[in-house]
Amino acid sequence: MSEDNSEIIVDVNVFDIIQKAYEEHFNRRKNKLGCSELPFCPRKIIISRLYNIPFENKMIMLHGKIHHAVIQQPNVLRELVKTLYQQLNIKNSKINVTTEKYLIHELLPGKFLEAHVDIDISDFLIEIKTTARPLKYWAKELSEYHVIQLNTYLGLTKKQLGFILLINLRAYFSDIIDFNDVWNKYGCFLPVKFNQELFENTLEKAKKMFILMKHGDFNIKGPVYEWECRYCPKQIQEICNKTKHAQSKI
Repeated sequence: MSEDNSEIIVDVNVFDIIQKAYEEHFNRRKNKLGCSELPFCPRKIIISRLYNIPFENKMIMLHGKIHHAVIQQPNVLRELVKTLYQQLNIKNSKINVTTEKYLIHELLPGKFLEAHVDIDISDFLIEIKTTARPLKYWAKELSEYHVIQLNTYLGLTKKQLGFILLINLRAYFSDIIDFNDVWNKYGCFLPVKFNQELFENTLEKAKKMFILMKHGDFNIKGPVYEWECRYCPKQIQEICNKTKHAQSKI
């Protein structure tokens, strides 16, 4: 993306993305939970750790990592941050931007919550999400699980405002090379204000999952969303189906 014509130039090392994605995915142990997991089915999260089963489709995971890497390119990121500040009518010539920021928060002795912040700006956090749905759909109804994830990041970093950076997947197949044209057609920022009660409830859910894992127990209500079972790995489903769902939520 040159300074004079905002032309988009992307240089991404796919091999490095693959290696990093697999290391991050398989290095999670029973003493760690990721913020991105917390909005979803607790049974799947617990079973995956008790039986050491990857609970995320590898290709879907890699797909998301590549999209993140493209957006976090310095050229692209500079234009995105500038666009956000223009929308908010904020003039700030000195903007500190950090990508791939990792945080560790101890919930219980020896039990940790991992946060992987996509973009940390001086004033805000930005969480990158891609979608095949039209952007007008998300403007009306921002997904609860996106809000929970970003709200947890806000609580851990003590910030009051964040944004879901939503990119329609069609942007990657477009022949448009001007950043502003791509953004106006395929991208948007959706604000999320920090909610202290939601943050505390999320941390409490994580603590209870750690306690259940300690006792090898996953007899709790799940899934959180109706569609989760369709994408759950067969190994987890087989174990899950052997245990009757409890009636109470965590």
